[in-house]
Amino acid sequence: MNVRRAHHEDAVTVAALLDEATVWVRDLGFSQWPLPFPRDQLAAAIDRGEVYVVEAEDGEAVATVSMLPDDPMYWGDQPPDAFYVHKLAVRRDRAGRVTCTTGDQRARGQRGQQGRNRYSRSAHPDDDRPQGAASCP
Repeated sequence: MNVRRAHHEDAVTVAALLDEATVWVRDLGFSQWPLPFPRDQLAAAIDRGEVYVVEAEDGEAVATVSMLPDDPMYWGDQPPDAFYVHKLAVRRDRAGRVTCTTGDQRARGQRGQQGRNRYSRSAHPDDDRPQGAASCP
């Protein structure tokens, strides 16, 4: 697996991954993200360098994850020593073959590059599942 920062030409693929995950989570009885995911928000997140694409060995995009340097909405004010993982979505036909740890590994690497000591996965505040489990098999 290869994890790389998303580019504008990835926006359609990332949006499709998020929309597919949204439908899957909704079928499980949870409301995760708006459907369709707002394209303007996605474009802005790509501009900020927050969105990553996970590629299979053949270069096909199979997952996406967003990583943020802060997350006051979910974690409140925190010292700048953490990195926050959001919007981890895996293509359903790759569930079980692409693990959530792929995104976590990238988050750990980013965390170290930016001088942060920890990272956290976030989920919707009404979601009682483990943080970050919303789009993982």
